Amino acid sequence: MPARLLPPVGVDQFTHLMSRTCSKTHFLESSYNKDKFVDIMRKTEEFSGCQVLAYAVMPNHFLC
Repeated sequence: MPARLLPPVGVDQFTHLMSRTCSKTHFLESSYNKDKFVDIMRKTEEFSGCQVLAYAVMPNHFLC
C-alpha cells in the first residue's frame, strides 16, 4: 500500500490500525504480554501525541 502524507497540524483524523503476528503465532495470549503491549501502546501514545480511542488485543493480533 502506498504511504500517505499526514494531514496538516490541527486537522483531526481517525485511523484504523491492525497488525498480526508472524505465522499466526499467539504471542499475546498471556495476561502479562497483553498488559505489556498496552503499556507500550500508552507510552507511544503519550510520546507521539496521538490518542487511542479504542483498542482490542487478541492472541495473534491487535486493533486500534
